[in-house]
Amino acid sequence: MDTRPLSLLHAFRFVIAILISVSAFSAQGSDSQEIAKRAEQLKLDLIELNRELYQFEEDLLHPANTQLALFLSIDPDSNFLLDSVELRLNDQIITTHLYREKELAALRKGGVQRLYLGSLADGVHKLSARFNGQGSNSRYYRRNKALRFTKDDSAKFIQLVVTENDRTREPLFKVKQW
Repeated sequence: MDTRPLSLLHAFRFVIAILISVSAFSAQGSDSQEIAKRAEQLKLDLIELNRELYQFEEDLLHPANTQLALFLSIDPDSNFLLDSVELRLNDQIITTHLYREKELAALRKGGVQRLYLGSLADGVHKLSARFNGQGSNSRYYRRNKALRFTKDDSAKFIQLVVTENDRTREPLFKVKQW
């Protein structure tokens, strides 16, 4: 992989930071309020530029037609207390996550967590997810969900949904593809 675009981005950020520092201290003859105003405006400009550079960096690393994005949500009616999730793509671990109470509360309120964003070649792939947590019957569950999917020449979005069986109250994990 050619890292020159990223190296250029880092160098550009460094140069901008130096220019801001120099301009803040080189305003000879100006009063301190004017210097403070100029420094604050340069700071705001740098923040905006940094946002644009971040988006540019994301576009370079993950072009839209090669993107795979994986999301997780929890059915608000589910009583499953998710402890952790582990995702594998083509038998390689791509991400793991341990959940805290605040994260679970946000997911229960309808939040959707992005678990993974990466580039993926076209073709057939295997996604495996392992969910660990406690069910509504205080029993601990470790469940796996596997999915074979085909990535074509556009972005692929997959959502993993934590839910429960209405009758047995055991956890279920569903997959939505967009």
